[in-house]
Amino acid sequence: RSGYFPNATGQMNVNGMSDATFVKFNKDAIMQYSVLIGSDNMETAKSIAIKQNGHIYISGTTNRSSSGLDNFPIKFKSGAYIDSFNTCTSPTCIDIFIMEFIETSPNTISPEWSSLFGGIYGENNYDIAFDNNGNLYCVGSGNPKTLHQIQPGAFNDTVGGGLILKFSPDDSLLWASSLGSSSGGDEIIAIHIDIRNRVYITGIVRGTGLPIINPPFNTSFSGGSTDAFVTIFDSTNNIFASSYYGGSGADGGTAIAVSRNTRNVFVSGFTLSNNNIIRNPGSAYIDSTFNGGNYSGDL
Repeated sequence: RSGYFPNATGQMNVNGMSDATFVKFNKDAIMQYSVLIGSDNMETAKSIAIKQNGHIYISGTTNRSSSGLDNFPIKFKSGAYIDSFNTCTSPTCIDIFIMEFIETSPNTISPEWSSLFGGIYGENNYDIAFDNNGNLYCVGSGNPKTLHQIQPGAFNDTVGGGLILKFSPDDSLLWASSLGSSSGGDEIIAIHIDIRNRVYITGIVRGTGLPIINPPFNTSFSGGSTDAFVTIFDSTNNIFASSYYGGSGADGGTAIAVSRNTRNVFVSGFTLSNNNIIRNPGSAYIDSTFNGGNYSGDL
């Protein structure tokens, strides 16, 4: 870590062990500003998304402060969700943070809202995305006993280690649900939302119990330490399709994208499996054998 971090107007001290940061460059690749986000412990920014109105949202994780007190910068906003204290009982516990910024000029920025999200067991965040209505989705992992927000008519569950959060355009919490296996320890790593507000997620699942609906591939856990999974929610946040994908080794999904015109879903990730991964290659380029090493990018 560095003791100083450059910004557009000089230097800023880094707080604690490490701070989250993000940087803006203009179309000519000239830095406009950079921002530090932190407390007296460790913060990491995991994802960034731009809302339709131009507001900038940063999400990531923050450790409980070394002093046992929480000094993460919380910004209150009327009507918005607020969790201002990391309630995890371990000194190494992690909470999710989300921050909203507005640009007051091309070279200056101001915080509009920031909040933690977490319970007593620790949470992690990997990705965020907006739908076409301005709702913010945040995905990651957390203990099933984490605070849940039931959304009427949507999929709602307290089983599984994957965590899905949905915030309204005014940043109030609309939906918080678990998703994953009955074993727990699952992770939702990536999210994509299409033009019809369907929500596509992928990640890592560690056992049986994932909801299986209209399965496009595996209908059961493949028996390795982890499987990849893909789950698709319709615009009302009910599951449209969901299944495992994996072989006899460790597998996981790390990114997901959807073709705008054909609505084909593309998933990438990793595998330690030497079976049940390559399917219907046709005449496309294919490397059909596991190449050894710790992981292979064969998913």
